[in-house]
Amino acid sequence: MKRKRKSSARRCSNLLDQKKIKKELSRANEKANENPSKAMSLRSLFSLPKSDLRWATLIRRPSKRNRSPYVADICVDSFGGKKTHEAIAHVPSLELGGKCVEGSRLLVQIARDRKGNAVPPSATGKYGTPKCTYITRLCLVKDDENKNRGSQYKNGTWVGAHPSIGEKIAEELFQLGNVYEPLDSSKITAVHKQVAKFAGTNSRLDYLVEMASGKAYAVEVKTVVDTDYDPGITQPVERKFHGRKYNRQGMDNDLYQRAAIFPWGNSNQKGPDGEKVVSTRAIAHVDNLMKVVTGELTHGQYGINLKAAILFIIVREDAAVFRPNTEACPSFAKHLKDAHDKGK
Repeated sequence: MKRKRKSSARRCSNLLDQKKIKKELSRANEKANENPSKAMSLRSLFSLPKSDLRWATLIRRPSKRNRSPYVADICVDSFGGKKTHEAIAHVPSLELGGKCVEGSRLLVQIARDRKGNAVPPSATGKYGTPKCTYITRLCLVKDDENKNRGSQYKNGTWVGAHPSIGEKIAEELFQLGNVYEPLDSSKITAVHKQVAKFAGTNSRLDYLVEMASGKAYAVEVKTVVDTDYDPGITQPVERKFHGRKYNRQGMDNDLYQRAAIFPWGNSNQKGPDGEKVVSTRAIAHVDNLMKVVTGELTHGQYGINLKAAILFIIVREDAAVFRPNTEACPSFAKHLKDAHDKGK
């Protein structure tokens, strides 16, 4: 059934509207103590303040007025859809693997100071450079794979453009009293965030989660923004950017099933054996967790009750599965497989 085009204000509202799940949330809260795992699955894990959101188009990065690579010039829409004014925005994920570039459509949030006041265009920072008046939250990505999805957002898909989105989702999953079954079937009894010098290493662990079962889990969180591409669609050369190659997955080995992939980026760093890798740090995290599983590393009083996990949070809606980005970083894929095999 075809839908009429709606205004930017309506589109923003529909994107973040929680009314459709109000009854489910109410029922979930009532039954939280009876079945906390099911209740958590019905609860919204992340939302943005609708009143502070605006549509915008990225003009250039870096900004003409602030040359930081994390700052861009944007053109902000009015609620009527007309271009109203140019502003500068914080883009913490930079070009988002080739997705957040000139002409990209964004959902940005008004930047506010500690008192809750909107940052004025005249505000300057420590060195006299203008402050960002907006913060980039989501980027609308148009891929050929999504043309027939029937999306009301001009056949695109939203991709998280701020690292805090994945962090906040993880924080919601690991709330006290929750049951997060991929880790353990018992309730979470204690959560320690950003654990420094974990297990005597120089690494800072994202989460140390204690369970009612007596077990504890060392958890690293990775936010996933990238995907592979459908081999059945003719792709321009630039679609292979950052190692995102074609992939065939499916029941008959011919039906494409889109996979979210990690890590994304160029292989400009050195791995443990001197090989080129996308992220030395990501591999070190995997190796430390593998040593927890084998008993080589432990932390504090946990001993053999300490387990390990990596949580890949996909901040886009068009991926059906996840896989390591073997094409861009075969070393990370190998280390991840080794860790998984030893954790079975």
